[in-house]
Amino acid sequence: MAFAGEGARLALCDVADLSETAELVGERCAKAVLGHVDAREYGEMEVFAERAVAEFGAIDVLVANAGIFTHGRLIDLSEDEFRLVIDVNLIGAWRAVKAVVPKMIERGYGRVVLVGSIGSLVGAPMYGHYAASKHGLIGLTRTLALEHAADGITVNIVCPGAVETPMLTGERTLRDASPDDPTIEAVAEMYRQANPIPVPWMDPADVSNVVLFAASEENRYMTGSVLTIDLGYTAR
Repeated sequence: MAFAGEGARLALCDVADLSETAELVGERCAKAVLGHVDAREYGEMEVFAERAVAEFGAIDVLVANAGIFTHGRLIDLSEDEFRLVIDVNLIGAWRAVKAVVPKMIERGYGRVVLVGSIGSLVGAPMYGHYAASKHGLIGLTRTLALEHAADGITVNIVCPGAVETPMLTGERTLRDASPDDPTIEAVAEMYRQANPIPVPWMDPADVSNVVLFAASEENRYMTGSVLTIDLGYTAR
């Protein structure tokens, strides 16, 4: 929605149904190409990138935002569970990069924005596989930035703290976070107490505004940077 509000033409892909998103984008008079793409399948990502170029002529900005997580101690996770989170969160971002960045190199221009987490910066008990995947994104960001700094491409990562989305406020997450009182009120109070800015979580728009900046012309000379928006959580 943030990019649509700026008049961007959008190529949106997900494993989920994007019809509601398309309707909201349409209300802002933005043009969108939609695709059902699994971040675990490079072939699907490559085909969608080609489709976006065919439709719009070029890809100026890549935002890699696919992410999942599950709950459990590292020693209790199954190998399949660990691999799934790494495959979507880390390798999925690399697949998007691999499909899109060569097209940016041809034009001598591009903005790549990866979406990390405070889990990119600190340990996350009970979410160790998630933290491992998000830590890896910082290495991916910095290396990609160095490899393509001379190609007119900037690469940065946005690392949000708690954001009010279904991933955070869903029933399972509430139960994992507060087994004795799995209510939104109880979990909100837990998060509020953890944050130096005493609110439980941010609105998605607070994060998308930072992503917009990272994708804009104003960041011409910022690359390989970690942009943290976390209510002060990691400042301790």
